[in-house]
Amino acid sequence: MGMYHSTYFAYGARIPTPADTDVLEEALKRGPVGYLLAGDYDHDMTFLTTECESVDLGDFKTVTPQTATPEQYAIWNRDLEAAAKSLDISLPEAGWIVVPDLS
Repeated sequence: MGMYHSTYFAYGARIPTPADTDVLEEALKRGPVGYLLAGDYDHDMTFLTTECESVDLGDFKTVTPQTATPEQYAIWNRDLEAAAKSLDISLPEAGWIVVPDLS
């Protein structure tokens, strides 16, 4: 069995990992917010995200978060709050996150 490495750069926030990801999929299927399960092997963390880029090991990508406008941040934050509310959880402060993933 091989290991797969990647890194994610996303706008969002970490949330508690649900026992069943079907709950996430159902709650988020109609909205602009997605989710990311990533982290150390067998210790994935869960994130609500609005924007997400992945970079595989040995590759690179230029990401320009500084181009997002204050209005865009307000929309993303509103969407993240609505998604958290639909999951009946409180949302930590959102921001740009970098998550190395090993699976």
